[in-house]
Amino acid sequence: MHRLMPPATKYVAILREPYAQFWSTMNYFHGFQESSPLHGQRIRKQGKVFLGDPDFYYEYLDYSARHSIQMSHDLGLPARHRRNETEIAEFLRRTDEDFDLVLIREYFDESLVLLRRLLCWPLRSIVYQTRNAKTYETSVTPTTSSQEHENEDRNLRAAYRAWNAADARLYDHFNATLWKRIAREENFHEEVSFFRMTNRKVSIACARLGRLKKKSSAVRVRKSKWSPAFSIDGGVCHRLELDMISYLKRLKLSYYERSNSSKNA
Repeated sequence: MHRLMPPATKYVAILREPYAQFWSTMNYFHGFQESSPLHGQRIRKQGKVFLGDPDFYYEYLDYSARHSIQMSHDLGLPARHRRNETEIAEFLRRTDEDFDLVLIREYFDESLVLLRRLLCWPLRSIVYQTRNAKTYETSVTPTTSSQEHENEDRNLRAAYRAWNAADARLYDHFNATLWKRIAREENFHEEVSFFRMTNRKVSIACARLGRLKKKSSAVRVRKSKWSPAFSIDGGVCHRLELDMISYLKRLKLSYYERSNSSKNA
């Protein structure tokens, strides 16, 4: 990647708490392959069965799920090394060197403010609207008491972290790194509070604009110590509402159009 990109390129990644990533993946990819006898059963049951013997059931997982539950694999660690302490330590060292910032899903607003500061972006560049936030099945069952569920969930979480030690170490390392970095920033929490207030204001205005089906100026955000004043109009609101695939298509089209324009100039 470094051979392909300009020297000043900043490299950014994002991580999610591994146990939460596991359940999200199981629900999104529907757990096991169709050839598995567990396919079609409740995701809650599939997940518990998997965590009872993950090495055995790993090959029965949906192909995409196998890789999605291993964030370390996405960042370059072969899946077979998920419990190899020597390989994990070297992997963490390389990842620390390769990335300028690793965002943490559970602290998304704080991560975005760090990203804004790293890239010297205006505040308007990090406003967002939540997309595809869904409730999904986990280990909890409707008849389980809160204490029983807490104990069961703790055991299942420990089992998953032990099996996928690479992701557990990866997440813990960069979660700690995030907060060490935040501690060195000036007026950081003040900016996060202002960003959250601004983001809520933009979300409310975009929702109102969508109901009215207007494309006029939606909201004006005042100048602050972190950003000049800016406006969010209906066009921006529309882009904020796009899902990931639609947004990627839009970005690629824009890139190709600029590339063709430069070639024809």
